Amino acid sequence: MFVESTAGRFDEIVLGEAREAFARGRLVEARFAFERAFEGASDRRDAETMARAVLGLGGLWVNEQRAPDEYAQYRAQLTDTLQALGGTNGVLSARVNVRLTAEARYAEGAQIEDARRALARVQS
Repeated sequence: MFVESTAGRFDEIVLGEAREAFARGRLVEARFAFERAFEGASDRRDAETMARAVLGLGGLWVNEQRAPDEYAQYRAQLTDTLQALGGTNGVLSARVNVRLTAEARYAEGAQIEDARRALARVQS
């Protein structure tokens, strides 16, 4: 139990570092920190920390291009996070679900109505 709580605390510290780096415009540093936090949380199946990390990671790509393998990895992380959440946290589930749908809209031309349905599923 001590090891698990220590690991969880470490991920929270790394998330804080990622947010700080992002706020200061250090996007490469932020990306690595969000990725580290996601990996640690994923290893422990800490769904809420996974969600916070993957949502932070996604926000770094606004004006950048992702390589196809990076894009596929990010969508897989979103899907894995949504499955780990299992609807247990409505707000985080909604945010991850909407982000996944927005990614599909961007890449595959999904319709905006798909995003509305994704949000409605989580709200019900």
